Amino acid sequence: MTFIYYIIFINLFSYYKMWKDKQSAKRSTRRVSEKYLFLLAFIGGSAGIYLGTQSPLYHKSSKWAFKKGIPFIILIQLIVALFFLC
Repeated sequence: MTFIYYIIFINLFSYYKMWKDKQSAKRSTRRVSEKYLFLLAFIGGSAGIYLGTQSPLYHKSSKWAFKKGIPFIILIQLIVALFFLC
């Protein structure tokens, strides 16, 4: 049960960071690094990052690394989860 809470939290936090970076981009203030966003995706926040690239944010949706990299991370995480569940 704790793992489910972790996944919910990390995905909400990841989406928040995508939103925060979008706001920073509009205001030309300090940005969230792409390395940090990928780290969040890697440690379980990939769904939150992916949702940040979709409507209504569309943040970093044109970048190849986010178009292909984040879905790839999600795929790997699903394979690992299925491996441990079966």
